[in-house]
Amino acid sequence: MIALVARLLGVQTLAASLIVYGGAAAIAGGAVWGWSAHKFNQGYAVGEAHERADWQDRMRLARIAQEAEAKTRQADIDAAAKDYIDQQDTDAVKITALEDELAKERANAKPSEGQPACVSTPRGVSTQLNTIGR
Repeated sequence: MIALVARLLGVQTLAASLIVYGGAAAIAGGAVWGWSAHKFNQGYAVGEAHERADWQDRMRLARIAQEAEAKTRQADIDAAAKDYIDQQDTDAVKITALEDELAKERANAKPSEGQPACVSTPRGVSTQLNTIGR
């Protein structure tokens, strides 16, 4: 085949044959290089798409975990708020009962002469009011 190409070009010498062989080798080498570059880029694109999908999946899972953690924290906050409100309601009932008891004892007690009214407050009632925060 190379001899045919050399005759068609009108070249009959060894140098001409080497030029034709070199050209054929360059074309074949360029074709192989081009094909391998194409396959490399194709594989790179596939790998890039795979890594991108993996990253997006990890980000989606991280977002789901973060939302679950936020819901858990919010549930803890809601429970603490409910406990606080319940404690306030309980304290209000206790305070009302103790103030009523204090008012009854003040009404029944005869103040001593020369003593301030606060001295006549029963010690148990005042202590209970102090523990509640009044």
